[in-house]
Amino acid sequence: MQGKPYRYPVIKNSEIKLLILYIAEQARSVCKKDSIDRIWLSDFVMLNIKTEYFKFQCVLGDLITDGYLIAEEKDGKQLLTITYKGTETIGFFFTDLPQSVRVTVDKNLIASLKAQKTKDSVHAEYVHINNEVHMGSLRLYDNDTPLLHLDITMPDHDTAVALSKAMRNNPSIFYKRLIETCNEAIEIEKQKEEKE
Repeated sequence: MQGKPYRYPVIKNSEIKLLILYIAEQARSVCKKDSIDRIWLSDFVMLNIKTEYFKFQCVLGDLITDGYLIAEEKDGKQLLTITYKGTETIGFFFTDLPQSVRVTVDKNLIASLKAQKTKDSVHAEYVHINNEVHMGSLRLYDNDTPLLHLDITMPDHDTAVALSKAMRNNPSIFYKRLIETCNEAIEIEKQKEEKE
């Protein structure tokens, strides 16, 4: 039976502040990610570092209030961006953060952000327009570049819900079939032009 991975205990508020700034800076410089999701940050810290959730959230709030991080809402998410003041601070004091903590963060950060990116690249939902119009909606992204925006009106609520679930679980099928259909339509147009 495999035990839980060891999580280094971080107790002092100053250590938690440095940890948050270190993660934000590493995400920016190593992973080229300007902003990080607040929920992702909380989950990442709770999974990899042993600290109290309430204390972590209070310290995070202090960093935002004091101008080390900027918090903004975008597409229903709370995003955090490290400021110049935050970058400068972690540059001066990152050695105060225990090396074992930095190693843990570095080891897991890229994989965690990639997993988050994959999760964020597919948005599929049921949209209720009115009693007669129900819609399945699919949005596909590749590194923030839109690949596909597809809204399909369905005859009833249950069909639209089932469609949105199918879109969410099998987005590549919709994308592949649509590209194939587009290619067929282009071929038909080319053949028409050749005949004329």
